[in-house]
Amino acid sequence: MAGILAALKGKRIECYAPAGAVEGGATDVVLPDLRAKRLGKFIEIPAPEGTHLHVPPIADDDPLFFRYFIDGSERVTNAGHVVDPKGRYLPLLIAQIAVATTTLHGGRLRLENYVSDNLLFFPASFGDDRLRAAEVAVREAAATSRSPMALGFEQYEVDDGDRRSPVDRARAQILQKMHEMEVKQIESLAANRKVGADALLLIDGSIEFYTDMEEHMAAFANVVGVAKSFDLHRMYGTGKNAMQVGKLIAGLPVGYRTPARRTGHRNLSIASWYLRLQGRSRVPSLSYADGAVKIEVFPPDPRASSPTIPEAKCARISQHVFALRAPATPYTDARWASHLYPIYLTERYIKTRFRDEHTIRA
Repeated sequence: MAGILAALKGKRIECYAPAGAVEGGATDVVLPDLRAKRLGKFIEIPAPEGTHLHVPPIADDDPLFFRYFIDGSERVTNAGHVVDPKGRYLPLLIAQIAVATTTLHGGRLRLENYVSDNLLFFPASFGDDRLRAAEVAVREAAATSRSPMALGFEQYEVDDGDRRSPVDRARAQILQKMHEMEVKQIESLAANRKVGADALLLIDGSIEFYTDMEEHMAAFANVVGVAKSFDLHRMYGTGKNAMQVGKLIAGLPVGYRTPARRTGHRNLSIASWYLRLQGRSRVPSLSYADGAVKIEVFPPDPRASSPTIPEAKCARISQHVFALRAPATPYTDARWASHLYPIYLTERYIKTRFRDEHTIRA
């Protein structure tokens, strides 16, 4: 592999070796130094001087900034197909959707709340009478089976003009249902004042994908989103110094973060930045996104035309996210390098509650 990369570099093509690979006798890849470059406008105050900001470890006596953790998960089973009145062969999907909330007390993670739902997704291209009959038949069959379960009935739209497949359209609705369940849990914690400025709530995933945030802003004031996957082709910065996120992440050392930038979210603004949790030499993957996460939080005034967020807040959040990184390399999850340990355990709890595919199909 090193010979191929060397040949490409000889043609002045910028490329990098896989993580942990030996290239030209070195044990890591030499990447361009981006610390002196300013990539567009940051919203941190005071303004940072570069794109590599060190994240020092938290002190032993520093109480953990995060108190609650929320993860949503779903398991989808193909339950068969149905032919609609137009002769279209359309999938039936059963989705198990669950959201778990955990909390840290004295260094121990405890379950705070767990909600779940089982739904059959049926194409909406039938008449109302047949849809009602189908719903009754589905509920009765599920309740009286050898492994009875409460099964809801949801319809997904069928549109020949939509470039997405019927499965993708149904999956989009499943994800929306999961987000709605997560928002209810977040609002419950906020209403009961269990989260606050010194007891933050961390959610698994990007805040950017939630909808109707305007009406939920009060509940999300003390919420931090951490995404394990993100768009590596998205442009970071503006002008001649702009670059794709993938290149930026490739040059980010372990224990460093990028400055916070603004991400538009309808009429709101989200502050987002990237943090490397694990060194590249520990991640046997071709993707430099492995071992790095994207952090998202609403600035103090997300509706402002030029929002700002204190550098001290970004630094403190980054410190405590870094402290939660996975301490080991669980072979059961290839994403371990980007996992936060409380979220990993919360997700594992959910998945152990799901029924397996054989049971669902039976």
